[in-house]
Amino acid sequence: MEKVLSGLGYRPGIAEFALSCAHPEGSEGSHRNAITLLSQGEACLCSDDDVIFDIKSLPGAATDGSTYPFHPFQNKAQLEEFERDGEVVPVQEFMRLHEAALRTATFSSPGLRGDSAYGGARFIFTFPDSDLEAHCRRPDFVLAALASRVMWRQAAKNHLVPYAAIATYLFGMDGRQNLAPCFPFHRNVDGAFVYATKALNPNARTAHLGTSVLHEPPVDRGRYPSLATLEFRINDLLWLIWSEWLKTAPVAMASADRCELASRHFREIGSLPLDAFGEFLAGLSVRSLLERATQLEAQVHRMREKTGIAGLPAWTELAAKEVALCRKTALDKNIGPEWAKALPLESHGPDRGDGERLRITREWISNYGWLLAAWPVMRKTTHEEFLQDF
Repeated sequence: MEKVLSGLGYRPGIAEFALSCAHPEGSEGSHRNAITLLSQGEACLCSDDDVIFDIKSLPGAATDGSTYPFHPFQNKAQLEEFERDGEVVPVQEFMRLHEAALRTATFSSPGLRGDSAYGGARFIFTFPDSDLEAHCRRPDFVLAALASRVMWRQAAKNHLVPYAAIATYLFGMDGRQNLAPCFPFHRNVDGAFVYATKALNPNARTAHLGTSVLHEPPVDRGRYPSLATLEFRINDLLWLIWSEWLKTAPVAMASADRCELASRHFREIGSLPLDAFGEFLAGLSVRSLLERATQLEAQVHRMREKTGIAGLPAWTELAAKEVALCRKTALDKNIGPEWAKALPLESHGPDRGDGERLRITREWISNYGWLLAAWPVMRKTTHEEFLQDF
């Protein structure tokens, strides 16, 4: 693959960047890229090794009025007590549900239950008004949600949505469509992978299934960090760059042309002089934090008009603090270089200063742009060299 890409003038090392499954800082994305290339033309179901196919569906999951009910627990014993009312879904039926969903969807996502199965403490600020209101009718919802990583979350019913970030512990994907490449290393790059695919294919859809699989890591990973600090990850930066690119990208454009245009955008960012790249990161982080603060502040204002909802005061208090933290982080001039606040968490390293972290981050963005450019060739080469006999 490297030889083919180099011969066509792509940056040397892009195949290794995309597919090296021995990266010291985690190689989940490179595994995803290999699976995506080798499953093109087929529907594919991907699973982490700590997912157990103990599949259940919770009857009456929509009784609280939310479309995606979320049930947090203090410990696994509470989860086990709760799931006694769940209906067992045979594996064959579960596979059939995914197969049927991928006839109309790009991604199919079951619910999850068990340990470490939601995206950090700030998930409590991601619910739409209707779901938030439904959850907060339980007085202890906020406290329980922040105190434990044990949960049950599934769609109230099978449904198709234009965009949704999905947890890729277990999910289906349609390799017949132009799936985007994944940033190849570090954890938590799934969101950018799904968002990139949606950006390249505006008609892409996600099917949420009214089922749950058991996620049971072999060791207790502990609780997520508190709400006291804000940190960016490489996933966040990629997502924000994609989001801003989408504001200017023409809607009526073929997927291949969108891929080329997006690739050029990321490569241009990755080729900026270091000072200019730092200014870009600073502007990106400030804009995103202030936009987040404005959106959350508006939701706080709307929810304050609700009455008789026991858990809302606790959420409102935390949300107001989150708004203040976003604004402070965005506008604070006393933390060294302004761009330092936007450096991804993954760029930390022993004896690595902010300047070196900035250079590394710029290199990652540049390589990701080259990967987007090379991806159609990698798909074609994989199909011709490896998949013809299958």
